[in-house]
Amino acid sequence: MKVQHLTLLQNNMKRFLSIISVALISIIAAAQTNSSIYTPGISSEGLNYYLPKTKITLTVTVSKTVNTPGEFSRYAERYLRLNNVIEEESQKWEITDITLKTSGVPDKDKLYTLSFAGQTQTPYFELTEDGILSAVNTHKSKEQETTKEQAIIVQKTDPYDFLTEEILMSGSTAKMAELTAKEIYATRESRNYLTRGQAENMPKDGESLQLFLDELEKQEKALTQLFTGTTETEEKIFTIDITPSASVSKQIAFRFSSKLGVLSTDNLAGEPVYIDVEDLKYLPKTIVDEKKDPKFLEKHSNSFLFYVTPGRAAIKVYDNRTTFLSTEKSIAQFGNIEILTHTLIKKRPGIKITFNTSTGNIESIED
Repeated sequence: MKVQHLTLLQNNMKRFLSIISVALISIIAAAQTNSSIYTPGISSEGLNYYLPKTKITLTVTVSKTVNTPGEFSRYAERYLRLNNVIEEESQKWEITDITLKTSGVPDKDKLYTLSFAGQTQTPYFELTEDGILSAVNTHKSKEQETTKEQAIIVQKTDPYDFLTEEILMSGSTAKMAELTAKEIYATRESRNYLTRGQAENMPKDGESLQLFLDELEKQEKALTQLFTGTTETEEKIFTIDITPSASVSKQIAFRFSSKLGVLSTDNLAGEPVYIDVEDLKYLPKTIVDEKKDPKFLEKHSNSFLFYVTPGRAAIKVYDNRTTFLSTEKSIAQFGNIEILTHTLIKKRPGIKITFNTSTGNIESIED
């Protein structure tokens, strides 16, 4: 009987633990479903806002040059006395320019709340789309995006448009090359007759003459490319984003290959292009000293409006042969968090404040 009683007790305990487990899972699931995420925005209770950190964007302009041999390249010297022609296909990439700009991104470790409790009238606050505080009681004008002018697409001339039926019907490449060379000489001769005024049917005016000359030049150039080959250059633009949390030295921004162009940092087919970001540490100590009082910001976030006095950084982009740029920029994460007291907004309800959303500092204060 004791054994049966013990077995029954064990079974009841298992059922009880199963019920408890199911209940706990249900509670946890319900808690996950009902939990709310703390996000930036403005409500009747207060203002949730981010301070920014500064993102560095490198704009790398490269040119790609493609050399393509002509179909009759091996006959260039025989028929046209041309020696310096493209004999094999190749391409080459080259960095032509690197520029730098900064912008602000939310610092997820610096999300604060300003309480409106007890206030009958609250000021107007403006946030960026990603929650960075940009203005109080006014609108901050958006920066105009500058874009590079698009390259004009030039229609290529197909040399086959100028080949005669006799050339196209030739039985070999050598014969086609010979007849094409004769066509080039004939084109040159026609142009010479026109410029000397010796053509049988001279154009009636200067404008018509120029049209004839332009067309003959176009034809000669297209046919000659069948011997010399073509060189085409294309420009491409790449952007690289870097958001440093501290000074960095010889950090690989990207890799570059003269054969492949701009590559990722882990692609060893290219040589590294480095970036140095040095915190110049010129700011004095701030009254908001988180090292002395780690809870300061947490204790006072409801009472104060915070902003950033940015630090200054020396930035250099270079490879083993060339320094592409060397400059200084304001960087939010190298600066100090400062206080704009809540009473300032209470005492001066019409005060207008704008903030730099890239660096976090105050741009202007006016009534």
